[in-house]
Amino acid sequence: MAMHTVPATVQYLKWQTLYKTERPFIRLYSLPPGVKDSRVTNLVFENKPIALHDIRKQERCPTLDSHGFMIADSPSQLQDFKSQEFVEENYLPECENLLKAIVRDADQVYCFDWRVRDSTANNKDAAKSVDSQKATASISGKMKSEDIKKAKAYDPNDRTAMLTPALLVHVDYGLSSVLSRIKLHFKDEEDLFLRGRFRVINIWRPLCNDVEDWPLAVCDGSTVPESDIIEADHIRETFSEVSCYCLPQDSNRWYYQSRQRPEEALLVKIYDSDNQTARIPLSSYLTYPPELLREKALSSLSVDLGDAMQVEWMNAI
Repeated sequence: MAMHTVPATVQYLKWQTLYKTERPFIRLYSLPPGVKDSRVTNLVFENKPIALHDIRKQERCPTLDSHGFMIADSPSQLQDFKSQEFVEENYLPECENLLKAIVRDADQVYCFDWRVRDSTANNKDAAKSVDSQKATASISGKMKSEDIKKAKAYDPNDRTAMLTPALLVHVDYGLSSVLSRIKLHFKDEEDLFLRGRFRVINIWRPLCNDVEDWPLAVCDGSTVPESDIIEADHIRETFSEVSCYCLPQDSNRWYYQSRQRPEEALLVKIYDSDNQTARIPLSSYLTYPPELLREKALSSLSVDLGDAMQVEWMNAI
């Protein structure tokens, strides 16, 4: 293991022959009785060990264009995320100003979603086993009913509902979902928008204490072949979205920010229409092995701004 790395295990998508003829999918609603195809999902995952490189120890700081992610010093004045209206009136403008300061060639920034995550439930699950491999293996293979239940519980209309850390290596949006967002939020400017460069950037930060138990890990986008990024349909009763999962490669290089502080914002580029920059970075929430956790470690509360959309009107990229 190289210096300044931490061993961890992540959940990659496991390639299935049926993906050649059938799109990966998960149905996030209750199927009516008697349906011919009663499968909830055809997604299959496998555990893979990785080495997490500490961003703090890097000689050259990662950037959005070189790696697909970066750390920004950005203290927030907001700590109470219980009121959706209050957050959207106060925190989202902070995020927009942060992105305008960092991505200075963006002509417009728009925040269209945000969530709060709590690691408490995951800590309870991890504490059941001292062996980190056993702890993570519980969601290897076909998706467990508990994981599907968590996915179904996600309410796109209730942003104040607490979510647990996402354990699978994933990218939040596929291209079709990005284009759907553009159509939804920029109806009158869609054609102009699509002629420029547009990016979707996620901002992740802890809320009230340093991250000790479930840091967010990100993969250097330049180490991920685009052929390893597999789209999957997330199907609900009233709408569908496309997310992406990733096949494993030994060349994938993973990073995390040790003891990430509330004033440190982790920016992750989910999509970029400019293919000359870093490919889509894949992200997954990880746990340290339970035996490395302090007995009285605080649970992590984090806010996940998923996501902000940016556009450069003048550049046809």
